[in-house]
Amino acid sequence: MTRAFTLIELLVVLAVIAVLAGIAIPVTNIVRRQAKDVECRHHLQQLFTGISGYRLEYQQNFPPALITLYESGGSLQDDGRATEPQTIKNLWCPRDAKKANELPKSFGRNPAWDPTPLSLAQPAPGAPRTDLTSYLFELANAPIGTTEQGWGWTEPTWMANKIKQKRTFADTAFPILRCFYHQDWTGRNSNDRTKAVVNLAWDGSIFLSVPEWENP
Repeated sequence: MTRAFTLIELLVVLAVIAVLAGIAIPVTNIVRRQAKDVECRHHLQQLFTGISGYRLEYQQNFPPALITLYESGGSLQDDGRATEPQTIKNLWCPRDAKKANELPKSFGRNPAWDPTPLSLAQPAPGAPRTDLTSYLFELANAPIGTTEQGWGWTEPTWMANKIKQKRTFADTAFPILRCFYHQDWTGRNSNDRTKAVVNLAWDGSIFLSVPEWENP
């Protein structure tokens, strides 16, 4: 004759299941976050491959914008992806769930700084927000604004000023592309050492920094 579970036994089983679920769910979330971090770095390195190919073709000049890599004749054009910015996987961090439609104004930097020109997949005046990417292209051929003029920059574009700035930094510590979507920087001090921005360096390696990456 089969003996039925007692109420106490059922409660014990349910308690064990609850404890195991409490352990498994956080671990699963951590693994998912780590997988997204790895995928983001893969996107950055794929873009670096495209940028390097472009520079070989155009006398070491950087592309004016990331979408250039996917246009006809671009160094990444042959991979079969569409050429609309919002459909190109490598232009989006997997942690950017809203695809930059709610792009933070300053990414934890000075609130007067507007990063939007560096986040445009294509440098068109008045481009719609669907032309944004997750990644800031520090060497984009975007014009500098009043904030950048206040930094003492004298060249007309980000690309020209960044190439000049590069002379004082190592290849492993100078960013080409930057991703801020791995942490919530809203309301944070830009030099908060407890969080990090993912940076693609000049030599193709990855390094972490605070938003003001020049600070030690």
